[in-house]
Amino acid sequence: MAYKLELPSGLESIHPVFHVSMLRKCVEGPSRVVPVEDVQTTRSCPTRKLQLPY
Repeated sequence: MAYKLELPSGLESIHPVFHVSMLRKCVEGPSRVVPVEDVQTTRSCPTRKLQLPY
């Protein structure tokens, strides 16, 4: 199972689909929340396409 996130504008370079196995429960408080304005992305991140078996 996977989730597709609705990301705000400005975060288009982040892939919006996350597989459930990649998610982890947050056991910290609200102080661990990162404001969208503080998220930094780079377009030079290496990527590769995978052929899915289904």
